[in-house]
Amino acid sequence: MHILRLPWLWNLHCLFAKTLESGGTHVRLIVSFSKTGPARFISHLDLQRLWQRVLKIAGVQMQMSKGFNPHPKMRFALPLATGYESRGELLEISVLTPVTPGDLQVRLNAILPEGLLVVACQEAPENMPKLTAMVAGLGYELYFAKEPDMEKAERILAGNSIVEQKDKKFNIKDFLIYWHQDKKILQLRLHVQNQVTVRPELAAAHLFPESPLLRVIRTEFFTCFDGDLPVGLKSLDC
Repeated sequence: MHILRLPWLWNLHCLFAKTLESGGTHVRLIVSFSKTGPARFISHLDLQRLWQRVLKIAGVQMQMSKGFNPHPKMRFALPLATGYESRGELLEISVLTPVTPGDLQVRLNAILPEGLLVVACQEAPENMPKLTAMVAGLGYELYFAKEPDMEKAERILAGNSIVEQKDKKFNIKDFLIYWHQDKKILQLRLHVQNQVTVRPELAAAHLFPESPLLRVIRTEFFTCFDGDLPVGLKSLDC
């Protein structure tokens, strides 16, 4: 006996099966990873695709979103500009596969390309908001070709500190939390407002026009969240 298999009915069955499969018990994990060397030239969109492939190769079954175009549930804390390096980017993933954070770290590091390395992995604290909603500040290290003139920068900051970014004007003073110079290196900490911050290279070009910027490294993520924090997030006095 042959069972009549209508194309539209079979497609609906497959979609329903995938929806059931993606709705199982899931675990939220926070992955902290560095992005250095040649990996700094990987765009954010390509990085998303790369992580999806790496997780699939590692045998990690991801929780999928609902709807007609399901995709793996994963979130980056905040996109990193192409060309920037980072000592600890943050990625939130929802997995269905029973796996310990330590085992996952080993699996991923065996697959990731040069320049990407998982430095820590842990289960997200209970009642933690979405990672993207938690970021309130960012730390950077800026490397210059010659020692920047801090006194001149302070005079510029006291006067006109407006920069243009994506056809919008931003006041550097509204975002600046902290800065400290050590010869040719500047430690910089910036506010994040509604997932937006001033780009460090624009601030550097405005404040230190005579000191070419050679390298930018994102070093830290900060939050105002008052609760248990995952790996890679530090408290900010808000």
